[in-house]
Amino acid sequence: MRNHLKFVLYFSMYIISGCISIGVAQKPEAAKNLIFTAPSDPFFDHTSKTGDRVWISRKTGNSISYLSDCSANTDPSLELLESESLSGIENLEILESHFREFNHRKAKETLASGTLDGVTIKMNVISLKKNSCTYTLLFAGKKEHFDSEISFFNQFKESFKAP
Repeated sequence: MRNHLKFVLYFSMYIISGCISIGVAQKPEAAKNLIFTAPSDPFFDHTSKTGDRVWISRKTGNSISYLSDCSANTDPSLELLESESLSGIENLEILESHFREFNHRKAKETLASGTLDGVTIKMNVISLKKNSCTYTLLFAGKKEHFDSEISFFNQFKESFKAP
């Protein structure tokens, strides 16, 4: 379990830091006045230096996170936000991808699988732009544990309200 948790923490930080470094301002300015309900137990709040908020499951190591950027002069496409979130994943397979309304805006939601450091993973990514900010919501973990906690991410994303 300890190695699994290390993997998921590394994975979460790798994915989130990728969102910052490609096509987005050097120092992202986090969104303010967001409303959301944090995932409940078994998820715990993990301090992150690269993302806005990250929660890790004590049971599976799955992670739920979001990243926002309200920096001036940034206007990446939804496709670029999605691509940044999926960068670094080897053998990437897009299982589903569609545009949908989210927070009264057009958003792109993608379900993908692939490998990271030889471990098979699965991810659900939602990319959104609203009022001069970008948002990326992410649920990720080992493929075999993904479906067991997707309901926590579904609750989180339904509660997530960007100003």
